[in-house]
Amino acid sequence: VGDGFGGANTALYLDGNSELVYADSTDFEFPASTEFTIEMWFNLQKYNTAIGGYLFSKWYYTGGGTRREYSANVRGTGESIDFNADETGDVLRIIQHIPLNTWHHYVVQRKTGVVEAYLNGVLGDSAILDTEFGGGTGSPAADLTIGASLGAGATYRLIGYLDQFRLSKGIARYGGIQLRTTQQTHVS
Repeated sequence: VGDGFGGANTALYLDGNSELVYADSTDFEFPASTEFTIEMWFNLQKYNTAIGGYLFSKWYYTGGGTRREYSANVRGTGESIDFNADETGDVLRIIQHIPLNTWHHYVVQRKTGVVEAYLNGVLGDSAILDTEFGGGTGSPAADLTIGASLGAGATYRLIGYLDQFRLSKGIARYGGIQLRTTQQTHVS
């Protein structure tokens, strides 16, 4: 599988047994009213049980989700993408089938107090949510995890490829412009 730039085998492959983990940091916390953008390309190779697979998570599952700060996952057999924040449940849900072996561009951002989720350049859902994302209390700390949700076991891991993951704090990058709906072509 090529990456989002048209290159061969440069995208990160996650086999359902691994993930990337970045230690808990205020860099990954978004105070109330702070704009942010999290975006990535993903290509699922297999649906992973009832959850389907986490794209990213700042959530440590202890049996009740007591450290859920924010997360995004493909549900079940690709029936939706859910974004959750601070124990509020499914804040945003893009109800659209996510087929396997296809590259998708996913964006979640907060712009002027409204959280928006885009899939392949189309706004799929939005909600007014001007509360803190991240910075939860309790133990253990909730690290930023790409491709899984820590503490939840293998059923929450992604099986597929990820590329061009970008987290931007203090800026909402999309809105009022057309998002990219196809992958970039790498030019040497």
